[in-house]
Amino acid sequence: MIHTGWPSLGSGKTTCPRGGVHRWGTLLLLGWLAMQGHAMEPPPTSTVTHSASPRPLPAPQPLLLAFSSLRDRPAFATVHFYRHDGVSQGELLPGQPPQPERSDTHPSLTADGRLCLSTSKQVGGFAPHLQLYDRARREFLPELPFNGTFAARTEATLSADGRWIVLSAWDQTGQPGGWDLLLYDRSQERFVDLPGLNTVENEREPAISTDGRWITFISDRPTGMGLSDVWLYDRE
Repeated sequence: MIHTGWPSLGSGKTTCPRGGVHRWGTLLLLGWLAMQGHAMEPPPTSTVTHSASPRPLPAPQPLLLAFSSLRDRPAFATVHFYRHDGVSQGELLPGQPPQPERSDTHPSLTADGRLCLSTSKQVGGFAPHLQLYDRARREFLPELPFNGTFAARTEATLSADGRWIVLSAWDQTGQPGGWDLLLYDRSQERFVDLPGLNTVENEREPAISTDGRWITFISDRPTGMGLSDVWLYDRE
């Protein structure tokens, strides 16, 4: 089921009822309220008070970034890691070991930075597949079970806790066709249904929320506003 959603002022984003796919809208909140028949009340008068002492700023939080680069091998991309102190200093960390005649792209980290999911593409007509790398042990984890069949799987995102993998896959059995989105549960080692999400058009470049409920993606379905639109899917 497709929903246009409820607009929010200024951001251009929409939220919507549960259980459907939603397009990010551009309507103004005032216009929507007028259509709903809500009275437009003037904002209440408020008195501004100044605190005697300013509120202390939160402590800087260190950041860990994963990126794919040709800096080491001009013909094949490799995944690198970068740590920043949240203020002004940063450093490169040991990255994923380069693999012969493979390009590793689209890295995605868990919240603790230990696991990194990426797409690996070998030259010679091989389809891209997904791989997990353990930064603490500095080694790749065993092959994901769904890599055993020949099909392109790419542009994946790992959830914050490492349980969910949402990915874009080409011409999958049981799906409408073209590029579709799949959701894999690592704890159960199986794919989970996403009713109402995929269409005969293309769905690509997914991302999943921290709690695994929301999935954003782009699609060229004709009900959008342009060639590629951002959509939001509610798993609940």
